[in-house]
Amino acid sequence: MSFKRLNRRTLAFIHDIAVAAIAYALALYLRMGNDITTLPTGSVFTSLLLFTGTCAVVFWVSGLYRSIWIFA
Repeated sequence: MSFKRLNRRTLAFIHDIAVAAIAYALALYLRMGNDITTLPTGSVFTSLLLFTGTCAVVFWVSGLYRSIWIFA
């Protein structure tokens, strides 16, 4: 898929999903600190995927990208 085919809504959606994943990882690190290394990697990865997938569904279903934000 080339970047020319991606419209602004798609780019905004991809950006928001990436930021949600980063926010989850950062929140987990801020909560656990250096003890984050004691958590099972599989559980962290699974919870990250579940959170990011949930965000993607909620963002899309709520109509967040249905119209252009003129006043934002």
